[in-house]
Amino acid sequence: MTPFHFEDFREARVIKRGRNYVAIGDWLGRKVVVKQFRKATWANHLIYSFFRKTKAERSYENGRLLLSNGFDTPEPLAWSVRKSCGFYLDSVYVCAFISGDTLKEAMEKADAKRRAELISLYGKVMADMAQKGILLRDSNLGNFILQTDENGNERLALVDINRLLKGKAVTPLALLHAFGRSGFEGEEMEWLVAYYSQREGRSMSGVMSRYLSDCRRRSLIRRMKHCLKGCRMWQI
Repeated sequence: MTPFHFEDFREARVIKRGRNYVAIGDWLGRKVVVKQFRKATWANHLIYSFFRKTKAERSYENGRLLLSNGFDTPEPLAWSVRKSCGFYLDSVYVCAFISGDTLKEAMEKADAKRRAELISLYGKVMADMAQKGILLRDSNLGNFILQTDENGNERLALVDINRLLKGKAVTPLALLHAFGRSGFEGEEMEWLVAYYSQREGRSMSGVMSRYLSDCRRRSLIRRMKHCLKGCRMWQI
């Protein structure tokens, strides 16, 4: 792996600037995407310094894992970490640039028939990964880039991959919760669950009941936390 240095990067377009910095540009003659993970809590500064791999390193390793298992993601090229006196400051992940609409953008432009096709494609990728013990936690539609291979088949390339669960069996309930984070709602969520149920040849009614129960419980916890926060503000 070639070490990354910002002085070798020629920025062409900034995609995001703030909590994280994301830009497209040229690095050593290649068109790349650079993501700098900037702001971290004091606790994360400590954790990334001594106990846990940085988001950049995890992104690089996860990219290699996905590619080795036959899933699409921009080629991981480099990662680096910056420290001061041994303590974490920030980290950078570099990958190849790929063009294409995000799944969210494609869904917004699609008619009903096309949306059903895209939902099935999303469900297939997520279920295929689950079969290999991989679960993308940041499973929202903006983290999938629509691609077409040399045979004209549509595929989805995964981006923002620092949060993968891997090496363990992915339960149907865990996969349903990932579906729930996708952004699909109502009828489209029902289509997604129906696709997975038909593909796996199993009834999802019991798992769906547990999923809905979990959602209600989590919603109640969020409301309670919000109320408690409001009470503390009044006391202050």
